[in-house]
Amino acid sequence: MEQAREYNQDSSRQKYTESQNHIQNFLCIFKKGNETHSALRRINALIRKTQLADTEQHSIQQINEEIEEVSRLSQIKIGTRISNSDTTEKKREKIEELKGYQKAIYRARKLENNMVHKQRIEKNIQKRFSNFACNTKKMIDSILTRHKTPVIINKIAHENYNMTKPKTIKYEIKEHFKQLTKYNPKDEKVWEGWKARYEPRDEIDKVWYEGVEDEIRMEELKVIIEEVPKGKAIGPSEVSNKMIKRLGNKAIKQLLKIMNACIKLQIVSNSWKKGKCTR
Repeated sequence: MEQAREYNQDSSRQKYTESQNHIQNFLCIFKKGNETHSALRRINALIRKTQLADTEQHSIQQINEEIEEVSRLSQIKIGTRISNSDTTEKKREKIEELKGYQKAIYRARKLENNMVHKQRIEKNIQKRFSNFACNTKKMIDSILTRHKTPVIINKIAHENYNMTKPKTIKYEIKEHFKQLTKYNPKDEKVWEGWKARYEPRDEIDKVWYEGVEDEIRMEELKVIIEEVPKGKAIGPSEVSNKMIKRLGNKAIKQLLKIMNACIKLQIVSNSWKKGKCTR
């Protein structure tokens, strides 16, 4: 018992550590990606400003400060600086240098985007694998894109007042459903009037039902699965005909065992006895 407790604690600690490491890595990449994106936007604007730059309209010092900021954000050492004494040809050469840095920053930004996208795919694969191993209900909901929309009640209207406090609303709903599903004893007087309706009828011939309790054969089950329509509404078990049609041979054998066990033991799952109405 003590070993099992220690194992569970170690397992929980490991999962927590992995989760924290993943969050830290994601935040690090996210922060770096934002800085690279900002650097790319700034150098795009900087090149346009430098191409149109006039010493009377734009401060050369402001342009150089912007170059330093781009260098800091992208973590790329940019040695290009604009000067008042630059000739038209020299200025054109420096703009081409800035365009080279622009391409390098663009490639870095694209690489970071690919890394984030790859990490997101790996995270979803790991999540799907974890659900397949430990939470099959969540896995099936994900495969079938089935999501439950929560019911939100913001107000309960009484005769003389309205209830709006969330905690009070939850308590009122809880008490309401307690009373709604309380024990309802059978009325024996009413049963006496219906009892005769449930007695065996003499005109029913037992021969009609001979063989009903015989075991189902594999050939019969496969024919039935082949013939059932796909578009029918699912029951409370939420297993559709489409899912059953895609079962492999091993799964069909297990299904056959379950059905024959129901016939032999005369026990049927409660969820199979219920229906489900949808709007």
